[in-house]
Amino acid sequence: MELRDFRRAERVPVQLVVKAVLGGQPYRADLINLSLTGGFLEIDSQLPAGTRMDLHLPLPGGEPLVVRAAVARYGTCTKRVNHPEVDNLVIAAQGIGVVFDELDDCDAQRLQDYLDLVIDRF
Repeated sequence: MELRDFRRAERVPVQLVVKAVLGGQPYRADLINLSLTGGFLEIDSQLPAGTRMDLHLPLPGGEPLVVRAAVARYGTCTKRVNHPEVDNLVIAAQGIGVVFDELDDCDAQRLQDYLDLVIDRF
């Protein structure tokens, strides 16, 4: 899947701490946007495109949703920051864009339900 295909789905700003498992090692990462096809993880490590991982997304309604993903790019993404004195503060976050493997219908519906919930609260 090309990067432009990955970006077809609507991205939704989120603030989720996720577990990324690479080569059997778990890492903590901050997910700052999410769609049905992927997301952006704010991390310090520069991982090459194509790096595979399992992401554990802590969605409401039970166990974390585990999705298989691959790094699509390393770079920056805008991130909204809550600040007591500044409304709508946006910064550039360093990290990786990931694309999900195809989700089964049940997992895709669970992810869509979460995205709908976040959009409704926006």
